[in-house]
Order: sequence, then structure tokens, then C-alpha cells
Amino acid sequence: SSTLLAPVLTPFFTYLFARTLVPVPVASMFFSIFKMVVIPLLVGFSLRSIFPTAIEEIKEIFPAVSVIFISFICGLVVALNRDSFGQINWLIFAAIVLHNFFGLFFGYLAGLLYRLDIRRVRTLAIEVGMQNAGLGAVLSLKYFTELTALPNALFATWCVITASLLVVIWRRN
Repeated sequence: SSTLLAPVLTPFFTYLFARTLVPVPVASMFFSIFKMVVIPLLVGFSLRSIFPTAIEEIKEIFPAVSVIFISFICGLVVALNRDSFGQINWLIFAAIVLHNFFGLFFGYLAGLLYRLDIRRVRTLAIEVGMQNAGLGAVLSLKYFTELTALPNALFATWCVITASLLVVIWRRN
């Protein structure tokens, strides 16, 4: 549901919290998110309903494709900011780690409170913990500066690391 609300909530909260610092193109941001998030979802749902057998046969490749695209986005942002790493301080890293930790924790807790089975609890924890960092990096590149995209790229990279570690830990249990 947060993905479907992203076209409305992301421009709204960006405007709410950042408008005094930078101009926020709310309408343009809405349409960009709609094109990047909602349209691919609708196309995916449509293709799955029209070609269920074919999609079932190839669905295993989609997580890998997602990781490749997120890695490309993060690599691009890091390359664009190669001279700006000195501006990233420990507060940004602390915010990245805490944001991810609390997302994972509260996602897991919400799954337990809703009495989901353990597989769904873990999935919810990872989903809430990751929070579309790749989308944030793309929006930052499009509407702000390369430097504003760097925390998103670092966050996406950190999320991949923590999610991978959690998967290894949870598979053992």
C-alpha cells in the first residue's frame, strides 16, 4: 500500500519538510513516481493475469533483475559523487543505520501484531526496512542534486547488506 501511495505521499512530505530549503516540484514528482512505480505495477499485474503460465515460468529471475537495477542506480550515484564523499559524516551513516533498523524492527513487530505467519512477518520486516531507497535516489537525481542522492544510494546499499544477512540468519532458524 505504501508503494501505491508513494506518488501522493512522497511529493507531499518532501514539500512539507523541505520546501523552506529547496523548491519542490510536487506535480512533476507525482507524475515521475506514477510512471516509475504505479505503471510498472499495473503492467505486471496485467501480464500476470493475461499470461499466467509464462510469467510463472520466469518469475524467479525478477528478484535478480531488481538487484541489478538497484545496484546500477547506487553505482551511478556513487560515481557521480566520487568527489563528495568527504561531505558525508557519521550523522548520515547513523541515520541510515537507525532508519533501516527501526524499519526492520517495526515491520517485524507489525507482522507479529497482525498474527502473520513467520514467513510473511520476515517479508514485511524487510519490505518496511528497505523503504524504496532506489526510488529516493532516482528522485533526488532528477529533482535535486547528485549529492542529495548519495544518502539514498548508501541507504539502498546498506539495506541490501542487512536484508542479505537477515536471510542467512533466518534460513538457519
